Amino acid sequence: MSIKHYITTTVIFFVFLFATSCLSMLSFSDEVSSSCMDCSYWSEVLSYSATCTIIIPVILFAANKLNFKKLAIPVVVILFLIFTFLGNLSVFSDRVSAWSSYSTQDEIFAVLSASGLYLIIGGLLLFGTLKIFKLNR
Repeated sequence: MSIKHYITTTVIFFVFLFATSCLSMLSFSDEVSSSCMDCSYWSEVLSYSATCTIIIPVILFAANKLNFKKLAIPVVVILFLIFTFLGNLSVFSDRVSAWSSYSTQDEIFAVLSASGLYLIIGGLLLFGTLKIFKLNR
């Protein structure tokens, strides 16, 4: 796998993670964050997405070196789903449940109900996009 493939996959991952997180939690964007009263919703999602994206080149490099190239795309999509869900849970926890009494189970259910469809669509689109660009070479 060339450097171009690492960069392309990482950029695609970031764009999908940011877009999916923004769209799925958009209904909570006007809420005030309990951890940072002055932080905007967009900067919170952007910083989380950028932080999560750092691991993708490492995973791709390891898959390439271990000769697991066929597993690279499924692993990237699974990481996308996990990171997007955790980011959405963080947004929900900071902007909604911190101001009321949600249990952890209630938070998880609320995030899944608010973002489940976005996660599925985003995962499928990411998988298809990576396949189209043949990034598992």
